[in-house]
Amino acid sequence: MHVILQDIFRRRVREELSDQELSQSELARRMGVTPSTVNQYLSGKIAPGIDMVEQFALALGFENPLDLLNERKQQRKKLQPAS
Repeated sequence: MHVILQDIFRRRVREELSDQELSQSELARRMGVTPSTVNQYLSGKIAPGIDMVEQFALALGFENPLDLLNERKQQRKKLQPAS
């Protein structure tokens, strides 16, 4: 993934975590990965492929995963409460 897109990805995920008042641990739980894995992507230690961008986007509630990379705020579907 291009460096600029990686920066946008990290910034947008952090914005969504803040806007939704979610922790990295909760995001990791929704994605089925460890909190350490989420942290590695958000710190830039691992560059996400499109499959991982999709996984982050869906866990954050985006209907269209590529909307996560859009600089403008996007509509997202409501997430179903965890059981």
